[in-house]
Amino acid sequence: MHYPVLLISILLALGGCSNLQNASMESRQAELLELSSAESEEKSTLSMRLFPIPQSAEAPAQLAVQKDVTLIERAVKGFEWADYRDQEQVDYWINRYLSQLDQFEAVLDRAEPFLFYILNQFEVNDLPAELAFLPFVESGFRPEVASWSGAAGLWQFMPATGRSLGLDQDWWTDERLSVDQSTLAAIRYLSYLHSHFDEDWFMALAAYNTGEGNLRKVIRNNDGNTDYWTLKLNSETASYVPKLLAVVYILKHAPSFNLDLPDWPNQTHFEIFQADRQLDLEAVASHLKVEQQYLLSMNAHYPQKITAPNQSARIALPAELIERMDAILDSLPEVGPLSWTRYQVRSGDNLSVIADRMGVTVRDITQANQLKSILIHPGDDLLIPRPDVRISSQPVTSALASVRSGDSPWLIARRYGVGLSDLLAANDLNGSEVIHPGQLLKLPSQPSGDAQITHEVRSGDSLYDIAVYYGVGLTDLKAWNALGSSNLIRPGDELTIWLRSESQI
Repeated sequence: MHYPVLLISILLALGGCSNLQNASMESRQAELLELSSAESEEKSTLSMRLFPIPQSAEAPAQLAVQKDVTLIERAVKGFEWADYRDQEQVDYWINRYLSQLDQFEAVLDRAEPFLFYILNQFEVNDLPAELAFLPFVESGFRPEVASWSGAAGLWQFMPATGRSLGLDQDWWTDERLSVDQSTLAAIRYLSYLHSHFDEDWFMALAAYNTGEGNLRKVIRNNDGNTDYWTLKLNSETASYVPKLLAVVYILKHAPSFNLDLPDWPNQTHFEIFQADRQLDLEAVASHLKVEQQYLLSMNAHYPQKITAPNQSARIALPAELIERMDAILDSLPEVGPLSWTRYQVRSGDNLSVIADRMGVTVRDITQANQLKSILIHPGDDLLIPRPDVRISSQPVTSALASVRSGDSPWLIARRYGVGLSDLLAANDLNGSEVIHPGQLLKLPSQPSGDAQITHEVRSGDSLYDIAVYYGVGLTDLKAWNALGSSNLIRPGDELTIWLRSESQI
C-alpha cells in the first residue's frame, strides 16, 4: 500500500531531511499544500509539476518487436540487479516461492495481458526491467484487486496518492484500476521517489510501500545511514524488496528450478479503444464474443461495468479486435438510464453508515446529492445511485440467511460471499424492494470454485496476501472460512480455498 504524500504528518516528517534535490523543503511543502487544497481543474497542472512525466514517456509505447525472444526472455535479458541471495530475507522468499512453485506460476500467468505494455513503458522511461514485476508482489497481477486498507489496482495506490498523481476517482471511474493510466502513474511516482532518495531503487521501493515520511523517520533513527539492508523497517516493508528480488531471482534462474517459463510472444496484447459515447462493457463483450470476465478485468477502472456518461470511453481490448470494435460500434445498444434508490435519513445515521448499508461509497452519495459537507439530519431524503441490476438465471439454493437490522441485499451478499445478482434472483427480488429484520432469504448454492484446497497459514501471511496469491477475492476467502469482519489469522491455521478451473494449481 502507498500512503498519501499529501498528509500533513508526512510534510512535517519531510522537514528534517536534507537530500531533496529539486526544490527547497519550504517550497516543496508549499507545493504539496497547494495541491491538497487546489480546485480539481488545477490539480492536473500541479500534479505534473510535482510528479513530472519524463520526456521519454511521450515516445511511442510500441517499441520494435523482437521476434526471436519470448516476452519473458526479453524481460529477463533486461535484468541488471545483483541476486542478493546472501541476504536472509531474500533467501527466505526464494525458498518460500519455490516450495509453492505451482502457485508462483499461477500468479505469473496473470501477467500475460499486461507485461508487454509495462515493459515498453518502463524501457522508454529508463526504469529497471525488474520493476515490471512489482505487480507480482503488489496485486498478483490483478487490476481489479483492492486491499483492506483501500489500496487498489495493479500498483495498489491509496486513494489520495492516486489523486495526487492525476488518477480520477468517482462513482463511474477509478483510474487506479486502469491498466495503462495506473502504470503511467507508477512510473511518475517511482521516478520521483528514485530522484528524492539519492537514486537508490531499494530506498524508492521502501518509500513506495511505507510512505516517504515513514521512511525518512526510519533513516533518522538509523543515524542517517541509508543502506537499505541496515534499516529497521516494519515487517511488511522489510519483506517488500526481498519479495521482488526473490521473484526476479527465480525468473533469472528458472532452468535450475525446472521452471518452464511461459512462451508468450513478445508483442502487444491489448490496445486502448476510444469512443465518443457511453458503452456497456457486458454488451461489448457479447458483441465481440470475448469472455466477459476477461473484459471486465481489463477495464476494472469502470466499476459499474458501464463507462461514464458525457465522456469519451477508453477501454482496453485485445489488439486483434480493435478493427472489429470500430465496425460494430454504432450497432451497440444505448446504455440504459441510471436507477436510483431514495433513502430517508434516520436518527443515528451518518454518510458512512448509509454508504455501507446501501453498498456504495460516501463519495457516491455526496456527488449524487451535491452535498457540500457530510452533515445530514434525520428526515433528509438522499438519492442513492446505482446502475440497473442485471438478474441472472435462477440458481439452485441450499441455505437461508436471516435479515438483520440495517441489512441490505448487498450486505448479505458480501457477508456470505455470494453474488448480489444471484442472491436477488434466488429470492425473486429486483433490487428495489425493502427487506425486513427476521425475513429469510435463500442463499444461492454456488461453490465458488471447482477445486477445494487447504492453505496452512505461515508466519508473515495475511489474508490479503493469501487471496492475491491464489487469485481469489478477499471477501470470498473470509466467507469460506467464516471469518466475518475479522482479519485475524495465526500460523498453523488452515484455510479453505475454492479455485476455479482456469486458476487451479
